[in-house]
Amino acid sequence: MRSFRLIRPAIALLILGLLCGITFAEVPILAIDAVYPPVLSTTHANPVRITAGRFNQDIDALVFSDPRITAVLDPAPNLTLDEVPQKNYGSFTVTVDPATPAGYYEVWASGRYGISNSRIVAVVSTPVELLSGSIDPKNPLEVKPGVCYVGTTKRSDKVVVKTKKTDHWPKCLIAAQVFDAATIPALTVTDSKQTVLSQLRAQGKRPILFETPTIVPREPLDEVYLRIYDFLYRGAETAPFALVIDPPENHPLLTRSAWKPPFSVFEESLATWPVVDPNTIPAGGLFPAPAWQTSIELTSQNPIAQIEFPVAEGLVYECEVFSAADGQMSDIRIVADRVSPAPTPEQLVEIQANTNAPAGTALDPNLEQRIKDYRLRIQKIGREIITIAEDGPAAGTRAVGLTSPDPIASIPAGPVTKNVRLSISDLQMTASRKWPTRLTLRVGPAVPRFHAVGHWVPDTNNAVQAKTTGVALSKGGQCALQVSIRRAGGFAGPIQVTCEGLPPGVSMRPAIIAPGQSETQVIFYAEENATAWVGTIQPLAKGTWTDPNNAPQEIAVPIRAATIALSASGDRGLPQSRLSSQWQLKVIEQEVAPIQIRAGEGPEWVLEIPLGGSGKLPIKAVRRAGGDQKGVMRPQNLPAKVAFAEFELPPNAAEATPEIKVAADATPGEYTVWFQTEIILKQSLHPESHARLVAYRDRIQAKLADPNWAGDRPMAEKIIAETNPKIEALAKEIAPRDFPTFLSSAPFRLRIVPAAEAPK
Repeated sequence: MRSFRLIRPAIALLILGLLCGITFAEVPILAIDAVYPPVLSTTHANPVRITAGRFNQDIDALVFSDPRITAVLDPAPNLTLDEVPQKNYGSFTVTVDPATPAGYYEVWASGRYGISNSRIVAVVSTPVELLSGSIDPKNPLEVKPGVCYVGTTKRSDKVVVKTKKTDHWPKCLIAAQVFDAATIPALTVTDSKQTVLSQLRAQGKRPILFETPTIVPREPLDEVYLRIYDFLYRGAETAPFALVIDPPENHPLLTRSAWKPPFSVFEESLATWPVVDPNTIPAGGLFPAPAWQTSIELTSQNPIAQIEFPVAEGLVYECEVFSAADGQMSDIRIVADRVSPAPTPEQLVEIQANTNAPAGTALDPNLEQRIKDYRLRIQKIGREIITIAEDGPAAGTRAVGLTSPDPIASIPAGPVTKNVRLSISDLQMTASRKWPTRLTLRVGPAVPRFHAVGHWVPDTNNAVQAKTTGVALSKGGQCALQVSIRRAGGFAGPIQVTCEGLPPGVSMRPAIIAPGQSETQVIFYAEENATAWVGTIQPLAKGTWTDPNNAPQEIAVPIRAATIALSASGDRGLPQSRLSSQWQLKVIEQEVAPIQIRAGEGPEWVLEIPLGGSGKLPIKAVRRAGGDQKGVMRPQNLPAKVAFAEFELPPNAAEATPEIKVAADATPGEYTVWFQTEIILKQSLHPESHARLVAYRDRIQAKLADPNWAGDRPMAEKIIAETNPKIEALAKEIAPRDFPTFLSSAPFRLRIVPAAEAPK
């Protein structure tokens, strides 16, 4: 009887991928929201599962950012009466080379529907143990130093463990958000009688670190109880945490260096300037004339830092701060004013002695001026304010924004008889704040530069609702990459976007980000004969500027990969994004895309229209099964004074020629325009599940048809009898479905030129 009970679980393994993660509102592209555990050990093999995501059927490989971390897909038990090996899709055994340094790495999942967004995993040099999901709070597990424990929070419940108190209070480290977890970990520390000793909550990506209790118990303790939960009382596979008792000072979970917001790229491509140690500047002393950079620490006891420096005649300076870019929870404000140089100690004595001289007292004119200048230095109001900076410029999308709370400001040229004084504060600093704000301040001449960040375009036209997403480039199809740039240092020229490392059969048209624009999309196309491929690519941004000697200088920067790490949600608000270490692309060869839409007559084609003129844009669509519906094509990134209305690509139509009109007062230049095409695509979701079940049934039927087969014939007949209805049900499940989508398509170069002069 035992073998009969195995039939249903065995068949369930075949169809689990189909039933997992089905959705009807987005084109199938693999996305993962949780990898469990998110901590890997170098001391033993690690069982790893993809526990949450979308379209995660048939995940058969993991790609790590370090080749010393490798994964092998776990086998599944053979199906009843079957010798064909099975695969446990989404479950892996991961090995980390002991030479791999402890720290943070990234992992991508590769499967039937592309390659996923990346997830952060930590590597530790100690054993990793998984906490059971059913720990009895009355008999909690004892956690010990030298082990990294990983668990998940439960909705409206707490994970309770205990640890020994020896000659010191155990240091308890709890980390979560740093490896893309949706958890907001909270910790209650109690004694065995549940008397609360401390309550802590993670702040941002910072881990919780318990060291000493807030309330010191009256009686000696042998054990400390830890109650771990999510601050919002959520519970899911997407809400894991890691716990370490008495971690060493260099433990990777004590840092958050891996979780960098997209605007942290602003620290890249910077000129190397001398570093000034503020401890070498005496109280009230001057910093040297720019250019330089320095590190500053603001605390609740010293919430404002003041820096004063002399200036050179006629020079404009750029002042930039990096704090939030380094993961600080900060909101920096800079107030710059001009002040006369501070008096010497001898002059200060003289000033103080004569400040309150009786009316009518004759003073030396030079002394009178020094007194006036000194009063202006120390007064709180009426200062000669030249700059107040609180925010960086806004750029990027709401899915992956480049808007930074770190300010950047220009200090205009001024007389050499006055110094510039910077007053730097953190608007989030409070009198009770326990941790400092650390920042880097750079002051120097403006250096023309730009920074670029990109991300795979999510399947929505509403960026505030964006979810995690990977990328899937089917044969004969297309996929889109959003690029956002921030110019700085006076750079205002056009920027060209290209890409290196594309495999054979994949192409993209270089895009132009015109002056005054800050974004573009690049579309990757796969030919119908493209072969399966997984690998890294490198998008690039290039521009030129003219130096003071009238010589052209080229700027070429890699477009940094960013990823949506946490989907938009009701309790977390907008999507949260971070930088990723590399671009991963996958070409899928299982099927041909339903549609491919291009514009123009070839990769180098440019539509040129004179001011006041118009032109026709040739649109061509290659339609295949599932791509016959009408498409509403809406042009994106149009320059000002260009009229180009949305239009329809009728059902089954292969061509369209919409008209573009350019006003006589438009700005000449070259632009890249693309379309957001709203269309319903019809696709079969995971047809392999049906094919596998049919193949299994056919193998069992072949055994029954073999008169020499000596196996369990009643069992075989029962398998067939139970499998046939499942095959029929699956055939209905995998029937092509409608997927409404917004398809980025048909980029083209628009060149606006001056109108031709009338013949004389």
